[in-house]
Amino acid sequence: NANGDYFAKAELLKVVDIITADSDGKKVRTKGPAYKTFEGVPIYANHKNDDVLEAKGMVVHAEWNEDENCVYTVFYIDESAYPDIARGVRVGYMHDVSMGCQVEKGECSHCGNIAATEKDYCECLKKFKGKIHPSSGKKVYEKNMGIKFIELSVVGDGAFDTCEIEEIYDKEDILGKVVSLEKKASDLNANVMLAASNLPANSDERRELESCLREISSASTSARKIAQTL
Repeated sequence: NANGDYFAKAELLKVVDIITADSDGKKVRTKGPAYKTFEGVPIYANHKNDDVLEAKGMVVHAEWNEDENCVYTVFYIDESAYPDIARGVRVGYMHDVSMGCQVEKGECSHCGNIAATEKDYCECLKKFKGKIHPSSGKKVYEKNMGIKFIELSVVGDGAFDTCEIEEIYDKEDILGKVVSLEKKASDLNANVMLAASNLPANSDERRELESCLREISSASTSARKIAQTL
């Protein structure tokens, strides 16, 4: 991006520890791709993230787009508490997003030095990060490794051209779809249970049907979890 930070696809898809909260608010440790650490992070305005009480909302979903090699997120803003921020997004003068993250270490694209903190930076990154190095004529950037996203901000002008808010979802429409998704998932699960009680006697046919039922059951459980998250 314009700040000279590089995020490789391999790092964004690397499996890491992810800490989430269950329905009771208890912390749950799971495994997943690094980009999923976006989920649950607070939304701020212009990176004013010193105080968590200044959060304007939260990221509720993050997914990888293979065609575009990028991460899409879905987030909400508390419009009743922060009408000015919400209006800025609706009207369009707050049209970009900018992320905040922690990294374990970074590698200089010019000399290969690896730094765990800024004090370990090489002269390349200290003087020319995000700029053209005079000796090579190439842009100097930091290859970030061990990525954990900690916040997402709505801003007027982000550090990357395509990091924009693309769509605003209608709240009532989303809630209606959630209710419909939950009902379909419950109906699907009930049909799976019915089918499981009438398995064929032939062992090959039974194994094939059991495999199909497991996949259907897994899909219905995932659908219910998504609905409950939304």
